[in-house]
Amino acid sequence: MLPLPSNLLFRLEQIDPILPSGCRDVVLVRSLWELQRTRTQLCRLNVGDYDPEGRHLAGQSLSPELGAALDQWLQHYRTWDPCTPDAPLFVALDRAHFGHRLTATAIYRIVTKICGRSPAALLQASYPPARQSMPSAPPVPAAPNLIANLLANKRSPNTKRAYEKDLQDFFYFAYQGVADPHHLADFLQADRYQAIARVFAYKAHLIARGLSEATINRRLSSLRALVAHAGKVGMCSWNLAAIDTEKVHSYRDTSGVPPEKIKLLFGALDRHTPRSKRDYAILRLLWENGLRRHEVVGCNTSDFTPGDRTLRILGKGRGSQKQILSLSDATTQALGDWLTHRPIASEPLFIALDAVHLGHRLTGTALYLIVRNLARRAGIDKPLSPHRIRHAAITAALDATGGNVRKVQKFSRHQRLDTLLIYDDNRSNMQGEVSGILSNLL
Repeated sequence: MLPLPSNLLFRLEQIDPILPSGCRDVVLVRSLWELQRTRTQLCRLNVGDYDPEGRHLAGQSLSPELGAALDQWLQHYRTWDPCTPDAPLFVALDRAHFGHRLTATAIYRIVTKICGRSPAALLQASYPPARQSMPSAPPVPAAPNLIANLLANKRSPNTKRAYEKDLQDFFYFAYQGVADPHHLADFLQADRYQAIARVFAYKAHLIARGLSEATINRRLSSLRALVAHAGKVGMCSWNLAAIDTEKVHSYRDTSGVPPEKIKLLFGALDRHTPRSKRDYAILRLLWENGLRRHEVVGCNTSDFTPGDRTLRILGKGRGSQKQILSLSDATTQALGDWLTHRPIASEPLFIALDAVHLGHRLTGTALYLIVRNLARRAGIDKPLSPHRIRHAAITAALDATGGNVRKVQKFSRHQRLDTLLIYDDNRSNMQGEVSGILSNLL
């Protein structure tokens, strides 16, 4: 672990430790630096993960400074909450969300405000130098910015963001800096075995950070794409075929929630205000058409044709070619009702209605929060998201069609039938059925 830099220490010293928010924020910054945990990992920590006697947090030893700051924060915390072991370690202190688990977005804002840089940048700066034991290589000529060229050939904005984030993460680890042309050339034109050893070290580093198998595979996939692209333009003579991926069991829970719970979700809307009319139309699309988040928020007003009862969407993996979906009478009416009562006519089909972002296109995160808050109002215990509604819709469609996967594939728009078969297997719960048969034999 590297010591806290003097400029960061100075910033922490300016925080008032008497305030509960000050204590919490100091612990957050020190945890990011010392424990090298991501903001997502920090927001998942519970009070029970902290061992005050052994000075351990989730199995990691704490420095005396971080341990003292954490004790002080918990002392404030216990003045309004008993702090049971399953209580969140970090909670919001603003009036609207007081006592709720602090979100990754909130941690981003706190850290950025204190440190002047994002949690990811702070995390990267905390890594010890990774190349001290590697033999120095002669300087190589600078390579063109292959990352920009690689991203320019990708259509999906989400793919571009993921690739750029993943590649910058690797170069911060390997070179303690951004992926500039000199670092790109040093990596891509290095000896094959030295470069692969560096990627193996990076993979071990990702595992040590506690990242999920899917995240590790995505970052390695981004590296493979860069190396393959460099090979096509004559900037690299080797590949990363020797790097194994992690085993991932996708679609482990595809059940979503039963239709009865979905009815409760619709019942939580009064449908008299522009906001509730918008949310009702969105829920209709999520349930009746099984849309994904980005498919909903990416729709424009011109994509909706009420006369034909159709909506054009930009589906997953379809590039710029839009698909035409048929809508039910109820969904067509709900969309028309929303467009009639929305306060601002705009290109996006669904817009934000809060005072700060009024008229802006609704984001995927905003859509997630809409569903989550409606689920709470409806009294649904199971965590609900737009994609879980999609899971529920696909499962209900399989039930209603007697497991007709070919017909439901037209509804779900899965490119691979194997993916839909996972839904069908989970729906029928064959493992539970066989276990019951064996149980009855005793």
